[in-house]
Amino acid sequence: MHDNDSKHTSKRVRNWLDKQEFQTLVWPSQSPDLNPIENLWFHVKRQLYSFPEPPKGLNELWERFQSVWNELKPEFLPERMLAVIEARGKWTSY
Repeated sequence: MHDNDSKHTSKRVRNWLDKQEFQTLVWPSQSPDLNPIENLWFHVKRQLYSFPEPPKGLNELWERFQSVWNELKPEFLPERMLAVIEARGKWTSY
């Protein structure tokens, strides 16, 4: 997935990609509402901050992260994309 940033559209990168067996997704420029990984990390961070107390160490943080990650629903990302479509590309409640 590329967001049309110059590092993704340079001639050198495009030539390299043309020689690969895979294809990249066509994506609107600078579209954080549609960027799945940005939305995913936002959600994970929000869930981690919702704990009543900060973790007591790296191990507890990792356990919390795994718990949040494992609770993610597959429908999470498509909901955001539908919201962008309904907003006709304008801002969303996310």
